[in-house]
Amino acid sequence: MIVCHCKAVTDRQIKDAARRGARSCRDVADGCLAGSRCGGCVPLIEAMLKRVQRSRDSGSRAPRG
Repeated sequence: MIVCHCKAVTDRQIKDAARRGARSCRDVADGCLAGSRCGGCVPLIEAMLKRVQRSRDSGSRAPRG
């Protein structure tokens, strides 16, 4: 799905940027330009970054025992 209409950036591209280490909208914009023009997609980009980070954090917790 297109997230940033100004720069034609998809959700897949943003998730890939997050998996490669993007932590902020500025990081995403530096990598694929999403959120760098009108800013209308910034709330969705922030939400996507949080979801990827939560997923990464929950996957890195190894069971203790």
